[in-house]
Amino acid sequence: MDNFFWLLLLAHLIADFPLQTDFVFRVKSQHPYGVLLHCGIVTGVTAAVCFPYLTLGAFWLVLLVKLVSHLIIDKSKLIITSKYLKDDIFFFILDQFLHITVILCIVQFYQPSYPLSDLSPLYNTSVLIILSGFIISVFGGTIWVFYMQLWVSQRSADPEQSPVAFPRMKKKLLGYFERLVMTVAFLLGNWFYLLVILTYLPRYILARDSFKNGLPIKVKVATSVLLSLVVGFALRRYIY
Repeated sequence: MDNFFWLLLLAHLIADFPLQTDFVFRVKSQHPYGVLLHCGIVTGVTAAVCFPYLTLGAFWLVLLVKLVSHLIIDKSKLIITSKYLKDDIFFFILDQFLHITVILCIVQFYQPSYPLSDLSPLYNTSVLIILSGFIISVFGGTIWVFYMQLWVSQRSADPEQSPVAFPRMKKKLLGYFERLVMTVAFLLGNWFYLLVILTYLPRYILARDSFKNGLPIKVKVATSVLLSLVVGFALRRYIY
């Protein structure tokens, strides 16, 4: 994949995960035209990440394609999951697959006249890949954990199982920290693997009963560890 692809992917990940806050998601879901707010953020972040390309006329067409395609994909998902089918991990994966497919199509049909890596080391492809990996693990992990908890709870035979709720900010921040530390641990390897154990030791000590009897917390830990492992090892394989 070339530098332009990773620029567009990084912009997508920033807008879809850390910048799609609870407020943005609520507006997007509840207001008839709320999806425009999120799509505007996606387009604005793409313009900000690739701002040297704003002098190229053809790049404005890229921004238009990103805006329209994101609008169609997200609005279609909202309509389907609100009227016909329940939102689940399948729709989350499909949503991300379609957005990335659009990016792949864009880079197939258009390439800027120069890579931004020529302008600054911050635009180096390796930097973009590492940042993308950490955003997927740290911020995207919140979404993965939620949908996995939802998927498992829907198939649980336990009638007393509590309904799955999207985490509030305090729990989100704890999850961000845990996955950040674990991703670094799996990236660096060796003695850093101990960080994985140390990350969850305080949580286990303070909430031992939840670990013994609660299915959601087990799914959360397993999903967070697995995602951090996959991203950490993938980045390590790429770097080393």
